[in-house]
Amino acid sequence: MARRSLIFGCSVLACLSSATLASAAAKSLLGKSFVVKDSSAGTDPTRRRLVAIAKEKASSVPVFGDPTIDGAALAVEVDSMGQIVDLPANQWRAVPGGFRYDRGGEEGPVESAVVRLGRRGTFTLKAVLSGAHGPLALVPPNPGRESGFGIVIRNALTYCAHFGGVAGGTVVNDGARLFAVKRPTATGPCPSGVQPTTPPTISSTTTSTTTTTTLVGPACGDVQGPPSCWGVRPPETRNTRAPDGTRLRNDTPAEV
Repeated sequence: MARRSLIFGCSVLACLSSATLASAAAKSLLGKSFVVKDSSAGTDPTRRRLVAIAKEKASSVPVFGDPTIDGAALAVEVDSMGQIVDLPANQWRAVPGGFRYDRGGEEGPVESAVVRLGRRGTFTLKAVLSGAHGPLALVPPNPGRESGFGIVIRNALTYCAHFGGVAGGTVVNDGARLFAVKRPTATGPCPSGVQPTTPPTISSTTTSTTTTTTLVGPACGDVQGPPSCWGVRPPETRNTRAPDGTRLRNDTPAEV
């Protein structure tokens, strides 16, 4: 089955793309690493690969929504270029604490994606893309400064992470073969393709020469409004089944 993929160009920090995904609220997580490689240095699109990971320890952010029902979408940006890929519901499955996407027989660049809150309180957001499976438009920007990715669970929340720029981190440029940002020091804006346009309202029911640069970004803190590290968290609903045993979506309260 063909996968819908939108490619757009815009500033990671500044613009809202015409391909913006609808989202009522976003939570920016602390990134761990973002790596985009092209071992062919621009001659073979199938050799492109991108891995983005965010891990927030001692997180109180719950997983809201259910992509196995509503599906999701992934937005990735590297400097001035971005790509949005549809993640259909039938390729998601529930795992302890959240959900995992595996491409299976689907066409498209996304190999896997994870949205999960672990038992020890670590929230993991991860996406792996490969040009071998479908069109991957993003390449090492040669040189690059910042990047970001976000997963939108439809009818629920956006989870995202920012790397470089205001988020800080160690930026590595290796020509047209590699761009990486590791260990950001703060949260930052979501990709412009998934950025909410208004503050969220939450109710009670819801190798050539390699150069390395180290940046230290300011802490984002609990803020309302842009940038998209809103600092607003919906109250967690722990009920997963109604009294009659019916499975509930994460944002549906149980009647007692």
